[in-house]
Amino acid sequence: KTRRRYVGVIGGRNPLSSLLMQLYVSMKVHFAVFAALVFLMGCTSQIEKPFVHKSFLTGQNCDALSGCPEGLQCISFGMVDDTLPIPMCTGLAEDTGPCSIVKCPSGKQCAVLESYPPQVRCS
Repeated sequence: KTRRRYVGVIGGRNPLSSLLMQLYVSMKVHFAVFAALVFLMGCTSQIEKPFVHKSFLTGQNCDALSGCPEGLQCISFGMVDDTLPIPMCTGLAEDTGPCSIVKCPSGKQCAVLESYPPQVRCS
């Protein structure tokens, strides 16, 4: 009698082991491609949020009925920064536009809507 040595499920000469080996290699390749795609998507599609330089904000709320003290401007940044839903007095000079303290995401520009108080947005 000839005794056969046990080769194991993967790596033998039977068709099942060959199929399992192909599946194993295929899964490793697919996982590597998937991991690379996830990495690349994470690097290129970071969502930038608009940014308001809050150091120019006084913390004093304002509106059409209660304006700002002399030399300060009442501006609404609610469309740019959801943490600033109420218009605020800013320490910007009268001739300085509110877009000077706003950084919009790439591909968008700062715009000021003609209203009182002026509303700043990125579009």
